[in-house]
Amino acid sequence: MQLQSLFSLTVLLVAASLAPLPTHAQGGGSSVDEYNIPKEVETCVKESLGLTINGDMNPFYLSADFDGDGKLDFAVQVTRSDTKGILICLSSQKAPLTVGAGSSLVWPSNQKWRFNAWSIVPKESTAVSRPTKAKHDAILLDIKETANGLLYWDGTKLRWEQLSD
Repeated sequence: MQLQSLFSLTVLLVAASLAPLPTHAQGGGSSVDEYNIPKEVETCVKESLGLTINGDMNPFYLSADFDGDGKLDFAVQVTRSDTKGILICLSSQKAPLTVGAGSSLVWPSNQKWRFNAWSIVPKESTAVSRPTKAKHDAILLDIKETANGLLYWDGTKLRWEQLSD
């Protein structure tokens, strides 16, 4: 009897290990495995009604010190009603900031999201020219092999600087 119970338990464990992990289907974009979403990002997205995480660009989130307070901040790809954008979660701000996805924070709300790559530009980097007000880590948004620009926090608000066309 003990051998049969051990066999049944082994079969259950093998079946469980072969089952796919649960994922969140996010607004028509690529799905993101819920186990790869940091708690800070999950909390930030929940505070922003109508937004869902989008995994179209890899990685689907970035982390750096965007506001210069010495604490980790996050940026995550999001969608709202099939419009794409990013959600900026600054540790120094009470509410998250939405760029794109129907928001007019940086660009007009009807402007289509064109970017297909992104990365962090550390504050000490000389790889890209930086506006004088860009004193902290920033986000480089790219349209691959076409254009790019820098999204950064100036101490008061998010700003955009087109770098190339």
